[in-house]
Amino acid sequence: MQTLNVGAGRTDEEYKETEEKRRADLRADSQSDANFFFWAAGLAVLGTGLLPIRLNIFVSIGAIDLLSFYGRSLGPVYSALLQLASLMWVLILVALGFIGRSGYRWAFLAASFYTGLT
Repeated sequence: MQTLNVGAGRTDEEYKETEEKRRADLRADSQSDANFFFWAAGLAVLGTGLLPIRLNIFVSIGAIDLLSFYGRSLGPVYSALLQLASLMWVLILVALGFIGRSGYRWAFLAASFYTGLT
């Protein structure tokens, strides 16, 4: 029995088994936390007007609101630009959700930075 670097009287096999279970739990937590990206994307769809119903009372994206306020002088391009910006916002959130679910931890940091822009 070798107890070097394994903890209080555990064998190497027990240590490896415990670590593998810990990693599996962390992976499951990470995948379930990535589901919040999809919730955020769904709320963004409701708040930006991509659907016929716009409920920006519950959620509002600051960058889209600024574009809708200051972008009116763009004329006929305004509506298309607003819809494109809203669609890009939602697509980036969905992409970060899939990336986060596949185990890349940087997706959570990128999403924090991305949502902090607003």
